[in-house]
Amino acid sequence: MKVLALPRDPGPFQPGLYGPMADRHEVRYVSGPTSSHTLDVLLVPVLLVAGRCWGARVLHVHWTFGFVPAWASGRRVARVFRAWFGGCLRLARLLGLRVLWTAHNTLPHAPVFDDDEAARRTLVAACSAIVAPTAAGAAELERFGPRCPVHVVPLAALPAPDPVRPAAAVRAAYDVPDDAVLLAFVGKVEAYKGVTDLLDALPGLPSVVLVVAGECRDASLASRLASPDVSTAAMLTLDGTRAATSIAVRLDLRRLDDLELAELLAAADGVVLPFRSVTTSASVLTAMAAGAACLVPDLPAFADLPDGALLRYAPGRTDAERVAALAGGLRTLVGGGARLRAAVGSRAALVAAGRDPQRIADRYADLIDTLADRATGASLTSGVGDGPVLTPSAPGARVVLLTPWAPAEDGLARHSADLAAALAAPSAAAPGVAGTAVVTTSPGPADATTTRLPGLVTPGRIAAAVRAHEPAAVHLQFTVPAWGAATPALVAALRRLRREGTRTVVTLHEVTRELALLGPVARRLYRALAAAADVLVVHTPAALEGLATCGVDLERVTVVPHGAFGSATTSAPTLGAREETTVLCFGYLHPDKGLERAIDAVAALDDLPGARLVVAGAVRPRRGVFRAFGPRDHRYAAELRRRALGRNVTFTGAVDDPTLDHLLATAAVVVLPYRTATQSGVLNRAVAAGAAVVATDLPGLRADLPPSAVTVPAADPDTTPALAAALSALLADPARLARLRADVARTRAEHAPERLAAALLDLYQRPPTAIPGPRAATDTSTDTSADTAADTTADPTPAGALR
Repeated sequence: MKVLALPRDPGPFQPGLYGPMADRHEVRYVSGPTSSHTLDVLLVPVLLVAGRCWGARVLHVHWTFGFVPAWASGRRVARVFRAWFGGCLRLARLLGLRVLWTAHNTLPHAPVFDDDEAARRTLVAACSAIVAPTAAGAAELERFGPRCPVHVVPLAALPAPDPVRPAAAVRAAYDVPDDAVLLAFVGKVEAYKGVTDLLDALPGLPSVVLVVAGECRDASLASRLASPDVSTAAMLTLDGTRAATSIAVRLDLRRLDDLELAELLAAADGVVLPFRSVTTSASVLTAMAAGAACLVPDLPAFADLPDGALLRYAPGRTDAERVAALAGGLRTLVGGGARLRAAVGSRAALVAAGRDPQRIADRYADLIDTLADRATGASLTSGVGDGPVLTPSAPGARVVLLTPWAPAEDGLARHSADLAAALAAPSAAAPGVAGTAVVTTSPGPADATTTRLPGLVTPGRIAAAVRAHEPAAVHLQFTVPAWGAATPALVAALRRLRREGTRTVVTLHEVTRELALLGPVARRLYRALAAAADVLVVHTPAALEGLATCGVDLERVTVVPHGAFGSATTSAPTLGAREETTVLCFGYLHPDKGLERAIDAVAALDDLPGARLVVAGAVRPRRGVFRAFGPRDHRYAAELRRRALGRNVTFTGAVDDPTLDHLLATAAVVVLPYRTATQSGVLNRAVAAGAAVVATDLPGLRADLPPSAVTVPAADPDTTPALAAALSALLADPARLARLRADVARTRAEHAPERLAAALLDLYQRPPTAIPGPRAATDTSTDTSADTAADTTADPTPAGALR
């Protein structure tokens, strides 16, 4: 595979990336053959044509600074070169090159064109894919409205040569006394890196020598660094008293080679890189790889680096705040002593070791392969409805999930992640698919299988994002709150994809609740979704009954029980011993959950003074117009806490999966005192953990309840007394609790994720004429009648053959 790279930079990034992928891709730089920068810029179109004739399929853009000669300082001339830059990108696309941009920075740190925002929009519009080194950088790119996938691929920590000179020799070369603390500032010396802030912050420290090592092309900045005012004789000690100690600055304003840099980092006591703004930094990773203790501002660019591997300080909003915060960070770095610096450096080296250059290069190489395949492996064919569509020459068996997605704090996002894993995992029940991809409006990082749709969502953007993954089927996970204002575009996109021949499946997760809240609006919406889908999926018979009131063709609806996702924690003794008087409620805090009834019921257990209730969960984050429900939910949460005052109730807030596994493993019983429910992910999570369950008797829960589950009336005023009586009987009888947990195993097997995957794979494969009627796609009873057997064997489609 042949790749063009633009521009060529003397820094370590490009050799560190292209070197490890040399066995897969041959890279040629779009760099002019003359000694004139201006002429080389004008020759870029010729070089692009030559590169395409050479066989290149991908143009990899890194930076834009090479497009403007040094003499072009006026706005008019810079505008001309911006137009030239845009023209070169358009030519690249016309030549059939796929444009890949690595967004080393959201905007140039120093102005390049007359309007760098406009230049970035032009570049983003030309891209087939974008790589951001951090999730924060990917989020910043949303301002430009990318229509292509944005992938997060971190920087590699490049290996450094072993130092030749001992640390003492390096310190002597920089005239650093033996008893001084040597701090280093490394990399290109530019204003945005905050080197002047570092000079202003130094006067609060004793016996420090700062070495500023790196190329500086800014003459005024170099002049200030060389000023006699930089070194000061009388400085403040760490306790604030005056001391006649000196702080010295040693300047080495040239580009250090790899060996020189490695020797300086090995000799330094710490590295300080006080960026004012940054998207990513190779200098930080280089210092970490050398085992140096680094001090950096707490900026989003460094959020993916774990605590303990760096020392951080608050960046501040004004110059004075920034310098004061940096001074505080320096006091920690210097005053913490050699032991602190060694601990941070050791942790940094371990983290950097995980940024293996070969692994990072392989991710780039895979992405380039994907782009090149799209450039040559697709043929234009006549589509239906909206004109030409891309048809892959060899389509794969891939399923695209249209869904909320992590890091969105959403139960549907969690369910979809579990579903994707189940679909991809081969088993006896489900042979698995070639791959699952995700198209989502949830903000966050993208990767090769996750496409984010920031900004305005249109039918065309949704359909294009789905098509890009070349799916055999698309599966929408739907609730009204999850999609909100994007719902009309979603329906139109599904209709378009179905006309083009993509199999469309829609799971409706909240039928009963949405019909109760939205009435005729929900009924019209469900009819529209039914018209856009080959098949609708619901999880319970109660939801199917709700759809029957909407005028939906029930021959195109099937019931697939909700999968019991999660860990079987009952057999994990490492999670802790059972606390046979602990009652657990978990999930979002919402008035429909009826949690106040659990609080009152546990408080009424006078015969069990040790009984306690644990409530694990927080208020659901709301998006769009549904933020209006947030105050109600927060008021409900506050009322629960007031109600629990003086009672044996613990509120944990939101918990992660390991903590929830621990709570499920140690609680005596899980309670679902719900007022209403269509279905419940909480219930299925409890079943997956093998927990004993007490729940209100609701149609939306019955299908998923274990046969041994204890039910109580759902309507007040009977619920709380009945719940208290049930808990009293269960908590006083450990043997019965053990039997209930043993009985849960059968329900867990019936709702196993692989059975859900098998049922859905069957739906993905069926042509429209073979869509099952309103029956359970996964039979959860013991009935093995001839009618049931005929239902499940009539379709001759081979298992796992998506089409």
